[in-house]
Amino acid sequence: IPSSNALVRQRWKFIDWYKKDHVQLFDLDNDPLELHDVKDDPANAAIIKEMRKRLNELRDGLKEPKGSCERGDYSVTAPDLDAIKAQEEAKNRTGAVQVVVNQTGSIVQTTTSA
Repeated sequence: IPSSNALVRQRWKFIDWYKKDHVQLFDLDNDPLELHDVKDDPANAAIIKEMRKRLNELRDGLKEPKGSCERGDYSVTAPDLDAIKAQEEAKNRTGAVQVVVNQTGSIVQTTTSA
């Protein structure tokens, strides 16, 4: 499904398929299933103009200011539950443990002391 924005009012639904340079208008009172696009009816020209203007105002108001987010790796790596469990078990047996886990979550070194 191509990207779109829509503005819905009690009677009207205006859809802007901005990547396709196409709009639709539905009269929800007379066509609640949205089967008949009425954008080409000259009687609806003022409605389309007003709804397009309002949709653009709303869309522009939702844009984030440029530079508000830093680029970077925001991926999240789940904790290695096996490594945590091994660390806890070793701690319970010996009193102290150090487990080194690499970025992929694999245990690469374990040291214990009494």
